[in-house]
Amino acid sequence: MRRSAWTTLVMFSLVVGCVGARAEPRPPLVNAFVRWVPKLGEYGRPDTPDADFRSGPPASAPLPPIVPPKVEEKRLVNGMRVLWVERHDLPIVSLRFVSSVGTPQGDPGLTDFLAHACLHGVKSKAGKDVAITLEGMGVASEQGAGYDGSMLGFRMLGYQLRPVLELASSALRRTSYSATELEWLRGKWMLALARRIDDREGLADDVARWLVFPKGHPYGHPALGNTADVGRITKADLEEHHALVFDPKRMSVVAAGDIDRTVLIGALEESLTDWKGAGREPVTSPEVSSLGRRVVIVDRPGDTQARVRIVGLTPSRGAPGSLARSLLSTILARRMFATLREKHGWTYSTEAVISSHRLAGYVSVGGAIEVDHVGEALTEILAELTRLGSETVPDDELSLAKQTAAARHAAAFETVSAITDALSMLALFERPVDDWTKAPERMAAVSAEDVMGEAKRYLAPASMSIVAVGDATKLRPQLEALSLGKIEVHAASP
Repeated sequence: MRRSAWTTLVMFSLVVGCVGARAEPRPPLVNAFVRWVPKLGEYGRPDTPDADFRSGPPASAPLPPIVPPKVEEKRLVNGMRVLWVERHDLPIVSLRFVSSVGTPQGDPGLTDFLAHACLHGVKSKAGKDVAITLEGMGVASEQGAGYDGSMLGFRMLGYQLRPVLELASSALRRTSYSATELEWLRGKWMLALARRIDDREGLADDVARWLVFPKGHPYGHPALGNTADVGRITKADLEEHHALVFDPKRMSVVAAGDIDRTVLIGALEESLTDWKGAGREPVTSPEVSSLGRRVVIVDRPGDTQARVRIVGLTPSRGAPGSLARSLLSTILARRMFATLREKHGWTYSTEAVISSHRLAGYVSVGGAIEVDHVGEALTEILAELTRLGSETVPDDELSLAKQTAAARHAAAFETVSAITDALSMLALFERPVDDWTKAPERMAAVSAEDVMGEAKRYLAPASMSIVAVGDATKLRPQLEALSLGKIEVHAASP
């Protein structure tokens, strides 16, 4: 392993210290070095002419003007919406098929399972295995499903666009699944679920959902399902659900990169024009209301850290106040890091997220906390939630949150994959193509009173639930001392 000059210098100083313990006098050069070592600067470097510059972080430069890329749009003959951005600096294309059918449709775990199964065991028009052919071409594929939709995506070189679309068409149009492929994927799924027991963060997320959403609501179960859910999936389930998820009436195509409009639209029309779908309609999910506070411990004996969440219900993505809630999430995240990490040192990582989905959203605040300080951390978090709902955010803090939002907005256009992520959101929520251009202006108009109003409505501690994943023998006394209500203790299970 190569050693830096500075590491060598420090090691030499240790040797010098040992030499200095001897009775014999040190050579003059060594004496000079020993006198110089105490003059090392605060950051472990010698005093230099740029010491003042190194004494603190540089001031942030103003953000340059953000110019979103131009979004092109077209409808295919079969009704599918196509959104794309041309970007020719690299010969790369990111392409994604997006369905508005997400995990709320079907049994728990089925939609995400299907998304990962759709490329396996299917033949192309030429009789070749689609997944193996894509791998041989060096094309990266991505599949998945969430609350708001499902997707099948590819990253490729520009000249591969037409052959990849032909292969993707075979996967989208398929009407049957192999029992062998089903069992192979089920085995992988079971292993992933078994590993989840060792994932404190994943367990906390799963429990948080069923604390926020009522029993039976589709948002109340994890996208992966559990071992019983996955064990029940049949070949017929996959075939029936495929017809619902991958139906052109509910799908869009998004793409970014080294794209030629004529080639893209021509290849899509050639591959998908005659694809009509099965016509089955999704099931409507019920409305959601707050369930009130519950306090739950998921016991993991011997853990020295606990994954802590304070969670509550928030409105759907389209509800008024969404931009104010986004800024509120940023402000809360900064305050949590400053308090739990920088001030007290109880954690390396904190979180404060307000997520918004088609039917509803939820807020989650917490982090991975040293198990002996969980009670103190919860006290700090609850006090901050109360403060945000009763005091207006200072102007400089709101301004910083808006700068952060602007930087994130710009980051959405840095790579072709990031652009397809942003295009996917336009497609899923049926937003106009100029939504990107108008977003910064709308964000700038949000006031401190708007932010406080959203906090008062959705961050009221009395209506929020608490989950802690860790050693129950250490967690329970701390939670009892806070008088948060009845405490439930559950064992971790897949």
